[in-house]
Amino acid sequence: MIFLSILQAIGLFLVTNIDDIIVLSLFFARGAGQRGTTARILVGQYLGFAGILGAAVLVALGAGAFLPPEVIPYFGLIPLGLGLWAAWQAWRRRHDDDDDDDDEGKMNRPDFRSYREPCPAGAGLADSRSA
Repeated sequence: MIFLSILQAIGLFLVTNIDDIIVLSLFFARGAGQRGTTARILVGQYLGFAGILGAAVLVALGAGAFLPPEVIPYFGLIPLGLGLWAAWQAWRRRHDDDDDDDDEGKMNRPDFRSYREPCPAGAGLADSRSA
């Protein structure tokens, strides 16, 4: 009985963490050839996982101590609500394209080097690009 529960827990862990495997693969691919990348990724992965696990244990202990048992299953709706909210925000901002705005802003922004300024020698006006 306990062996079956352990196998089920391992299977659920693997299935729910497939996105983590993909993200880690992308981190490793991006840092390929750079010294110390593997160590930084592994340390960050394990510290982050330990932090999430610790927070989950504390919340579970606190929820078990202060909330009635029939309310606890509804905590599963929190990630669903956060995901729906993030999807709604992304849908509302789907036409915002920062890349195009930045290029236009750079083109319309004055280039201070192109203004005529008094020459340090006091010889009148000079173009700062030619100085």
